[in-house]
Amino acid sequence: MYLSNYQRYTLLKDFTVDENALVEKMHGLAPSSFAFNTQDRRALFKLVDERKLLTMADDARKAINDAVADAEFILTPIHAQKPQQRLGYLEEIDKIKCIKSGLRKLDTKTVGFQKGEEYDVRVSSATIVQRTPSGNRGTRRRVVRVARRRIW
Repeated sequence: MYLSNYQRYTLLKDFTVDENALVEKMHGLAPSSFAFNTQDRRALFKLVDERKLLTMADDARKAINDAVADAEFILTPIHAQKPQQRLGYLEEIDKIKCIKSGLRKLDTKTVGFQKGEEYDVRVSSATIVQRTPSGNRGTRRRVVRVARRRIW
């Protein structure tokens, strides 16, 4: 997706802050980037289908859906997984039902989980740019993307 500066400026007045951040993040991305980013893909389709603030060519939608199908095929585990390992493959859900009560330490606090209760599944990511000296050529940039899946 590519937008001119004028298009980006014009969209500011109709979009919420989150929607504008999404459009800025999508600028220049290939359709395959949505294969591993369910939240952004859902938000994009909401802007197109529900809010009608953006339009999308059929070819672009097909390219995104094809990339998602390819990614699901590639990421599907070959062998059976333990229940806790299956959490890493949850893509299209927002909540998960607890199957065992207990306490769990999350960061600095202890959280209790109750059997039968549903808990939100949240995914967050951060991009870290690390600059290191590179001899007489100045500094070298290394971009690292870190993803985190949390249940609470």
